[in-house]
Amino acid sequence: MTRRDLAAVVGIAVAAALLFGNDRVGRLDGLGIDTLFWLRHELVPAARPSADAPVAVIAIDEETYRRPPFKDTPQVMWTPQQAKVLDAVLDAGANVVGFDIVYSTSVESYIRGYERDFLRSLQRGASDGRVLLSKAQHQEQPIEPFRGLQIVVGVDNVRDVNLLEDPDGVVRRVPLFLDVRASDPPAAREPTFALELAARALHVKPVREADETVRLGAAPVRTADVNALGVNFDTRPGAVPAYSFADMVACAEAGKAEYFREHFAGRVVLIGTTLDVEDRQLTSERFATNPEGLNAPERCMVPVMAGLTRADLRRDTIPGVFIHAAAVANLLRGDSWVPVPLPGRAALLLALASATSLTVISLPLFWARVARIALVAAWVAGCIAAFAETAVVLPLLNGVAAMLAAFGASLAYRFGVTDRKWRKPSRSTCRRQRSSA
Repeated sequence: MTRRDLAAVVGIAVAAALLFGNDRVGRLDGLGIDTLFWLRHELVPAARPSADAPVAVIAIDEETYRRPPFKDTPQVMWTPQQAKVLDAVLDAGANVVGFDIVYSTSVESYIRGYERDFLRSLQRGASDGRVLLSKAQHQEQPIEPFRGLQIVVGVDNVRDVNLLEDPDGVVRRVPLFLDVRASDPPAAREPTFALELAARALHVKPVREADETVRLGAAPVRTADVNALGVNFDTRPGAVPAYSFADMVACAEAGKAEYFREHFAGRVVLIGTTLDVEDRQLTSERFATNPEGLNAPERCMVPVMAGLTRADLRRDTIPGVFIHAAAVANLLRGDSWVPVPLPGRAALLLALASATSLTVISLPLFWARVARIALVAAWVAGCIAAFAETAVVLPLLNGVAAMLAAFGASLAYRFGVTDRKWRKPSRSTCRRQRSSA
């Protein structure tokens, strides 16, 4: 190989690394993350059983809406049942209960005393920091709990459930702190819903330092970006145990305290909707799908409603409450995904493109193609292993694209420069041909 060939290898590698390593290919990065979830789901099944999940969801699901006394009744009228379930979960020893439902309306002004039991339950949980209500803000004014609920629980027990949506419409990260005041003096930073739940479960305070490091107590939080947690979904069916609200109401009314202790003691419990059309989000586990209802925990009182869930249906969206549940679990376990640092990313792309270009220019074409396939396979395997073992995200598709670009550019160089002498006859050969003629 000549110096000119080596210079071509370096030039092609640098160009490919720059082309697929810049911010303009951000959607390729996002698609690569989604692909890693799918590959891990298919090739590296999770080892943790559901019983180890630090979170649980009590789901106001389609079944709840179809069972008495909830059928044909507005959800705002369900507060007596909410009180029974909340009391049972608190008595069972749940670390903290978060409502991923914004109770923005109330019937108390129409039916005096109707919500008294629910208010008492909320006040009881809020008094020792074990109840958290939610709010959301996208426009100028937030959507907040009804004023009476805020007075009962206190403003320190209400947090934002906002999510971060990438340009392609996929939720891959959640914010950790939000600015709750955008005027002078400077905006106040408030922990978001998932971060606050995790902090209370660990009995620490969340802190965002001047250098943008987020800490839970003394431990730094693994972040995917500034003030953003990369949600590392456990895509195994039933990884986050979900309990039907209708069954939990019947269980509480039957006095099954042991069931609540067995399933909720020591856990963060989220209460939210898991409906077919409401609050469903497209997330990075959109390719790693399963039919809904698989590996569900044992029922307490009410059997699973027949004819409600289709076994052949896989949806690429999930209820928002499961995003918060996954984020809380990541914060408690310290296993949120993080991207490889920028210098490492650049070095990897440069190395992949260099190796590809070198094989094309120095090897016979057949073996160059074999080497390309081997490099791609090794890169994909390395990305899967890094993601499965350490939750570090390598630029999977960017690396493959850089190798393909380097292969094509090197092939063109080889055809136009290196192999040209084998195709073009020499002058002496031409003279011999003319003299013989």
